[in-house]
Amino acid sequence: MDAGRILTLEALLQPEALDELLLQAYGARWVSDYRPVLASQWSKYYFMCLWGRTLSVGFGDGTMWDSIRIVVGNRGLPESVEWQKGGSDLAFDDVVEQHLRPLIKRFARLADVPAAVLWSNAGDALEQVFRGLLDMSPLPAVLTRRQLAGGSPNPLYGTVHYLADGTRKVRACCLAYRVPGIGHCQHCPLQN
Repeated sequence: MDAGRILTLEALLQPEALDELLLQAYGARWVSDYRPVLASQWSKYYFMCLWGRTLSVGFGDGTMWDSIRIVVGNRGLPESVEWQKGGSDLAFDDVVEQHLRPLIKRFARLADVPAAVLWSNAGDALEQVFRGLLDMSPLPAVLTRRQLAGGSPNPLYGTVHYLADGTRKVRACCLAYRVPGIGHCQHCPLQN
């Protein structure tokens, strides 16, 4: 795979493509020993790009699976996510159902990462981008509702929460602590 490529979601979700990106980003030594952890970390970049684009330009009904393009930088990490804007705007619930559910299901299986870790990464990224772009303190509504508009359980519910003392926590650990020298992040649910 060449550096600085544009990938479709279908291309990304091929075993050889993800492995090449992880090798490019993290190196052979790390990928062979920590593939699920590194795939989890890679997903954070994707979700940050996805939510940044969604919050800044919206997500239209013509922009689901087939039209999404991931711009991958020279280091093998997502730098942006793009799509052709068209049709009516989708609600966050639609993005969860029509984009995130199939993506996370396939990515979890491909990368051998628990889906709960990826959902937590997606919610964590949404909350960070939401605060950064909109400079607002309340959590986005999609993170605080137990159900989506159609009545199905909301997998983003509770992915980020705040303790009484204001400490920010995520629901599931991103697994970074498994790599020697990294340790737990400050928002890790495994830390008190």
